[in-house]
Amino acid sequence: MTFSNVSSTKNGTYKIPTEIVMQLSQEEKDLLLEAPQTRLGKGMNILGLIFFSVVFGLFISLQEEEGEPLRDFFKSLESVMMKMIAVVIWYAPAGIIFLTAHQIVVFKDPVKELQRLVGYMITVLSGLAIHAFVVLPLIMLLVARRNPIKYAYGILPALLTALGTSSSSATLPLTIKCCEKNNGVDPRVTRFVLPLGATINMDGTALYEAVAALYIAQTLKIDLSFGHFDSYISKHWCSRDRIRTTVNVFGDSLGAGVVHKLCINYLIKSDEERARKYSVIDGQFSRKRICSTSNAEADSSQLSAL
Repeated sequence: MTFSNVSSTKNGTYKIPTEIVMQLSQEEKDLLLEAPQTRLGKGMNILGLIFFSVVFGLFISLQEEEGEPLRDFFKSLESVMMKMIAVVIWYAPAGIIFLTAHQIVVFKDPVKELQRLVGYMITVLSGLAIHAFVVLPLIMLLVARRNPIKYAYGILPALLTALGTSSSSATLPLTIKCCEKNNGVDPRVTRFVLPLGATINMDGTALYEAVAALYIAQTLKIDLSFGHFDSYISKHWCSRDRIRTTVNVFGDSLGAGVVHKLCINYLIKSDEERARKYSVIDGQFSRKRICSTSNAEADSSQLSAL
């Protein structure tokens, strides 16, 4: 069966011709019936949502008194979400245990399947470990000139939250807080880099899928030539499916630190211009206040003389 024999219906599901189905064995038919239906419809436009949120937040910041209720609302919403995430973290291990136990029970040969699973886990975790403990720290050390161990310790709460929730978006508020308060990253950098990185920076995901697919192919004794590797890399370079969240969040946080280092001169210059501008205004205000105070004292002295 080739891809040309498979067509799609209006609702986005695959339709296999009857003559091909008749040639399949009973086990293959059962696999087709048990397989989830794949839809071809478009998913959520995450980048469009981020762009709208950035513009919306920009206009809220431009509104001084009128935008204060909305700012208070989003601050309260962030606090509530953080408390909900804390509760989920406590109950997540129990749910993961029961999900894993169910999959182990349905295996026909649990020992053999467990051996394959252990080999698969070791392969994937080895690739993620090399990326998280070698590649990313080297980038942080060479480009940002900061201690990667100390930086990683500062974002440790965010990494643990990402490990428990498996969601970069749910971890985003805590990631921003850790980068700003613990690692001293400028808020102007974190509020731009981290939300964008939580959506499009999937380095852990891409690495996981590449290693996992190659390991499964070798386990099933599928011969992969150089052409297969080239095609596989081109198709999965920008993959954004299931998230290996902890590595993704670690990469986002280190990226924010690198951007902060590269933009530090511009940020300092911007702060100096802003401080000079407001100091002049404050000086004018203080001079006016001094003048008005001296005039009031002169008026009071004249009244006392009368």
